[in-house]
Amino acid sequence: THGSAVVTADFYYNNVRDKIVALPTMYIWRMMNFGRADIFGADVSLLLRSEFVGRLALRADVAYSWQYAIDVTDSSAKNYRHQLPYTPEHSGNFSFTFENPIVDVTYMLSAVGERYMLPQNTERNLMNGYVEHSFVLNRELPFGGNVLHLQGKLMNVGNEQYEVIRYYPMPGFSWQVFYSKWSQGNQGLYQVQFAQYSNCIFWSDNAYVSDVTKRTNYTLYYTAQLPLCYSTIPDNTFKTFFLALGVNSDPNWGN
Repeated sequence: THGSAVVTADFYYNNVRDKIVALPTMYIWRMMNFGRADIFGADVSLLLRSEFVGRLALRADVAYSWQYAIDVTDSSAKNYRHQLPYTPEHSGNFSFTFENPIVDVTYMLSAVGERYMLPQNTERNLMNGYVEHSFVLNRELPFGGNVLHLQGKLMNVGNEQYEVIRYYPMPGFSWQVFYSKWSQGNQGLYQVQFAQYSNCIFWSDNAYVSDVTKRTNYTLYYTAQLPLCYSTIPDNTFKTFFLALGVNSDPNWGN
């Protein structure tokens, strides 16, 4: 049994002229220019890992960010020394992983503090912070010279109701099942994903193939998406059916 620990810390101060901040509105993103902004910040992370016999390991990752970003353009303005929009002062995440030969299990926590949707830090513009909990299962298998990656996710298991952008609520509890195959010979990657968000079940499919064994390096990739949204009426009837398929290629000629 042996373990390791890694700690990182960064502290910074920026005095920015013509600070550009993107503000989302109901339909478009609007750019706002702040003449001068003072930004004080710190990023701290901690990685702990312990390995045991039988290819067992425990890993913990912790990260915290503090960012005090204020508008100092005009001392007579109502928003002088107010926090910039959509910039939380406190945010962080934590993950704990149990690695083993059968399936890796990870618990993840993501936390974001209060922030404001507009330059004036008033109660009306305040957006509450949130904490989201998720679980992830991972397994990689060798298969005929390829590598198969299987992943399952349970996201927002606490069904936290929150908004990253005002008036656009994020999904509550949702799940994902993900499958990918990586071929090292021709650098091929194939992915399939099933997911459920609210009352919609999504299927997505994408592939990437690059033939590097010949003089010509040719890349082909395609994507397909199929969201099925059902109504909340008792018969649970599917009411939306949409299929998107795209194929693209990028030939890069060798020398």
